[in-house]
Amino acid sequence: MLCSSGGGLFGKLFGGAKDNDSDVQQQQQQQQQQQQQAAQQEPQQRRQTEFPPFQTVSKGDVYDLRFYGPYPVVEMDYRRRENAYLTLGQYQDGANVDRVAFSFTQPVVMTYHPDGRKEMQMMVGSRRDGSGDGGAPVTAASLPAPTDPSVRLSVAGGELAAVLRFAGYITPQTAEAARQQLLAALEKDGLKLAEAEQGGLFRVAQYGQVYTLEERVNEVMLRVQL
Repeated sequence: MLCSSGGGLFGKLFGGAKDNDSDVQQQQQQQQQQQQQAAQQEPQQRRQTEFPPFQTVSKGDVYDLRFYGPYPVVEMDYRRRENAYLTLGQYQDGANVDRVAFSFTQPVVMTYHPDGRKEMQMMVGSRRDGSGDGGAPVTAASLPAPTDPSVRLSVAGGELAAVLRFAGYITPQTAEAARQQLLAALEKDGLKLAEAEQGGLFRVAQYGQVYTLEERVNEVMLRVQL
């Protein structure tokens, strides 16, 4: 019978008698250690989320003013949001000429142009393998080229932005309502928009998991003049 003895396959799996072959035992122990290490490393990597560098200039009841430092990004034009999520996420996971994977970053930023064009952007964080300058954030010049021709490398930040937080799903209606609320607050405070924002451009940042039933946290962002 298969379970009458502590040896054999079932015995090894469920803690039966020890195998007399010490080499086999040693190999099993090494395999178990490798599997445990791999299982521990992946969740740890996924918890190391990185964010764009910024300093809060002021906090108000309606919006915050933030100065963003420059940081490298991958971006692309899109029509369907889920396609852009997938394509940019693949670059972060190694779909580039060097097959380098980068740390997980937040938020996903969507730019809406007055002519109807839409862009999605993700910050590129430190290399996930920890190579380079001790795992420090990469520079735009050091980024490997994308394998997908629709993906572009660029630099974001270096700007002063007014940021208003809102919850829920990003739809044309919710985004426009948040934008109008931010515009009214900026006008009341006497702050002038940057040139592109005066023409109707705005950005929305989405935090948290892309696909979730939980309440989302979003921010509408408008650049203002220094």
